[in-house]
Amino acid sequence: MTDLKHNQSYSSDVNGRLNKLASEKSCLELVVSMMTGISQVSGLDNVVDSVMQSIMNMIGATNIIIVYRQCDSYLYSDVFGDKKSLQCIEDSEMKEVFESGEAILTESRYGDTAMTYATQDLQAFTWIYPLKIASEVIAVAKIENSTLSSRDITKYLPAFFNYAAQVIKNE
Repeated sequence: MTDLKHNQSYSSDVNGRLNKLASEKSCLELVVSMMTGISQVSGLDNVVDSVMQSIMNMIGATNIIIVYRQCDSYLYSDVFGDKKSLQCIEDSEMKEVFESGEAILTESRYGDTAMTYATQDLQAFTWIYPLKIASEVIAVAKIENSTLSSRDITKYLPAFFNYAAQVIKNE
């Protein structure tokens, strides 16, 4: 009887480790797919659009905004094609991330978003990430109202955003 309990406990531990490895592999494959998508375009506007499209396709959100520095001004671009030049960053959270180099993650009730099929139980996440090379912030990406409920992916996204920063800076 003791052997049976030991085998069940061992089996449960192995299954737990396998599930964790499968989740990590899935997150890494997602990030690699996003990196591959942005490496296939050239030109600054196309790269920025590709970064936003990769995020939208793989993570999903109600909007994705990227603000990046160019000379003495900032350029604003969102996933819907709105592009404009800014003298300063108007969004206080994006400005904070630009200055601190630290990501911000906020939660809200999904019902408070603009989505029409929202339910009471679902959470929406707004992620604001710096796109950095070493300690230099090249750009900031804001992913508004993502429904991705797993925070596991958040530990892998900095690799994608750092890669995107390299591509943007080199365009």
